Amino acid sequence: MNILTSIFKARDKPKNATSGSSFRFFLGGSTAGKSVTERSAMQMTAVYSCVRMEGLTEYADLASSEVKRAVRKAGNTVKSDIQSSAPRRTGKYAKSWRTKTTSETTLSMEVTVYSPTRYMLAHLLEHGHAKRGGGRVRAIPHIAPAEEHGENQLMSDIEKALKG
Repeated sequence: MNILTSIFKARDKPKNATSGSSFRFFLGGSTAGKSVTERSAMQMTAVYSCVRMEGLTEYADLASSEVKRAVRKAGNTVKSDIQSSAPRRTGKYAKSWRTKTTSETTLSMEVTVYSPTRYMLAHLLEHGHAKRGGGRVRAIPHIAPAEEHGENQLMSDIEKALKG
């Protein structure tokens, strides 16, 4: 019986065998033989938090660069879609479309698709317009479908980048 009591100790009556703070009882010693105090535990928590923050920062940098790449790709897709579906009489309107990075920070990016020389035709062709002698010119929607396709591509590219 004495052998069993030395092997199996009652858990309902634990002993505070460490000296010092009453919290040492909860923290105890480590398996490496180092005593764990509330100060050393807080230091370890701070170090672990710093390591986690560095990992999160690395992930945020990677994610933002992948998102920026996806935004550039979507902008170029919208431009090429507009160029391919734009009405052609001389072809100058379709060739006039450009992309530019409007604003960029470390975490965000904005790309603008625009026509610098034929901007005054875009809304007239997209929505139609009234004729001078009466009646209307039919609309040739080519910007809205390209924008929708670009948005869908952007969302799928971002999902792929963040998952993989």
